[in-house]
Amino acid sequence: MWKESVRMFKDMSNCGLTPCVISCNSFMHALCKRGRIQEAKDIFDSMVKNGPKPDVNCYSVLLHGYATQGCFADVGNIFDLMVSNAVAPDHHVFTIFIDAFARRGMMDKAILIFEDMRKKGVNPDVCTEQLHVFLILQFLEKRDIIKEAVKLQTTYSDDQFNSHSFPLMKEK
Repeated sequence: MWKESVRMFKDMSNCGLTPCVISCNSFMHALCKRGRIQEAKDIFDSMVKNGPKPDVNCYSVLLHGYATQGCFADVGNIFDLMVSNAVAPDHHVFTIFIDAFARRGMMDKAILIFEDMRKKGVNPDVCTEQLHVFLILQFLEKRDIIKEAVKLQTTYSDDQFNSHSFPLMKEK
């Protein structure tokens, strides 16, 4: 089935049919999930050159694919291209960055990105907000600033955050 999808996508292009943004995005997503990021990038490059114009979701798919592989230089290049093409990053794009840095233990960088997101007027969703609190708690815990972590923890109500999500918030 996968090979048929690839063939169909190539046949469309060869016949002069331009797939829509949603089709391209879906195909790029499937390729990235299978670790075939370069093929997804080829589709993206074709979109930039021939249309349809990539939207924020197309950029997000590539950013996530590269971030998952730890290819931070490529992540930066795609982000720069996105900005230069006047495609505004949304909270999903920032969450990809935050998550990528956090997974590699770069908590301070992840926190800075969250702060930059807010400065740019992008509002986080609940998941991004929870991730931010988690990162701050981890950052403080690693620096043995538990008192500050507990103080931060008490500023958030149980209604906002599930206490089972964060190691510091578990009762001991």
